[in-house]
Amino acid sequence: MKTHDLKLVDKYFEPVLYGIKNFEVRLNDRDYRIGDILVLRETNSKTGKYTGNVTKRVITYITDFNQQEGYVILGISEVTCNHRIQGIISEMLALIDESEWLLKEYTEQESKLDKECSDFLHLLEFTDFTDQEGVNISRELQSIRQNRRLVNNTNRILRSTVNALDLPSLRDKLHSVYTSNDQKIKMNDNRQYTPKVRVDLCDKFK
Repeated sequence: MKTHDLKLVDKYFEPVLYGIKNFEVRLNDRDYRIGDILVLRETNSKTGKYTGNVTKRVITYITDFNQQEGYVILGISEVTCNHRIQGIISEMLALIDESEWLLKEYTEQESKLDKECSDFLHLLEFTDFTDQEGVNISRELQSIRQNRRLVNNTNRILRSTVNALDLPSLRDKLHSVYTSNDQKIKMNDNRQYTPKVRVDLCDKFK
């Protein structure tokens, strides 16, 4: 489930807000999926500026039938508590992905800075240079070491966070909960309720 932040001109905003218009025609440049949330922000048709009014809708149906190339019709309905719960789980999964990506990035930066330090130390050991060249190399090495220290400090916090929360296991659990919830939501949406009324009670009040 993704959340898409979109503009909606005022003449279309109110019909959506009050449930009169239950669809949107959009360029499919965001890989819309059923279950995605649309955050629709009203804009003034004359000025193009945001009015501050916002409403949220969930995509319930998608078709490109009889549309211009690249465009789709999105069937939409009000966002329920169930959809909000799924949205929270999706955001948690996105945060896990971001945390692991950051850890990978900072680990690579630290390795790169370690190699640069090693290269400069080899340069100092095996190269003859003037006093000024030596000063410049020392300053460069000092800068690299300082950057490496900052990266290492961040890396340690990221690694301890990932390990403490056991993010791979947490991701699996969240995926499982999301899939289970999704099946239940679809089942509830498709369920047809047939009330059972006791005939004897009806007869009693005749």
